[in-house]
Amino acid sequence: MYTLKKNNMKYLIIGGGGFVGSWLTHELLSRQHSVVIIDPFIYYSDLDKPRLRKINTFKKKYLLKGANIYHKKFEDGGEKILKKEKPDILIHLAGIPLERTDDNKISLKQLTDDIALTYRIIETVKKIQLKKFIFMSSISAYGDCGDTIDEDYRLLPKTPYGISKASGEFLIKAQLDNWNIIRTTNIYGFADLNERACNIIVDKILKGKNFWINKNIMMDFIYVKDLVAGIAEVSLKAPLKEAFHISGNNAINLIEFVNILKKHFTFEYEIKDIHDRPRRGTMDNKKARKIIGWSPKMNIDKGLADYTKYVKEYGIA
Repeated sequence: MYTLKKNNMKYLIIGGGGFVGSWLTHELLSRQHSVVIIDPFIYYSDLDKPRLRKINTFKKKYLLKGANIYHKKFEDGGEKILKKEKPDILIHLAGIPLERTDDNKISLKQLTDDIALTYRIIETVKKIQLKKFIFMSSISAYGDCGDTIDEDYRLLPKTPYGISKASGEFLIKAQLDNWNIIRTTNIYGFADLNERACNIIVDKILKGKNFWINKNIMMDFIYVKDLVAGIAEVSLKAPLKEAFHISGNNAINLIEFVNILKKHFTFEYEIKDIHDRPRRGTMDNKKARKIIGWSPKMNIDKGLADYTKYVKEYGIA
């Protein structure tokens, strides 16, 4: 097994102040690694200020404490920071993690800014000594999926977000030799400011608002704590030039997911029949289990129970 030393590695996370990046920072620091973050702390969802303050306070106090943070975009000095900090491992999480095909402004940024950023990072990585470069991709890079897919499934994205991720993968494979690619799927957990499905639903429940569920949507959910543990394991154990699914390994209907929430909240919802999104299935994580020994510790029931504790403590989704 390809293995780096277990502790005292220096990580630099581009986008480390975001939802996944913050929890990943906490995970790596808890393993006695050092973490440097480059992040402008820009948010693309419309959030009320009290919720934004609470989540940022939670991140600062519990997740990011101990990290060395540069509050800036990578293009505004990232190369200089990399040469100064000399990280062992670079993790690229930056980008707009939203699939809003009805928002031309966001779509254009994903097709221009996000792809250009990945290219800029790659060009910088070529100039420095680096043990490993990790790129966070997505199930969206596949487009429509079969019932169960592995890492060899073809990339045929159908949305600007998916195109930005697939493009990043192609650029990395063409120009670098020290990479790993991680593809994940529907992430849920506390401190998410990007309006993913779980947080949208729970926010509406907390506010007593009506909402509806599309009965045609299947999602392979993964709890954020499992995801960041998987990223850490890939960084230390995965052989170079390999892609991995860090996923829940079990796609379920969104209705089933919402009904599990009924164990923790009281609410009603409407069901609709809409066909407007790429079809998604299960992301098989057998490769990660076999090669790096990672598997999710929390199924949907356990993950939502843990997430709900944070929601009820802080009063926000």
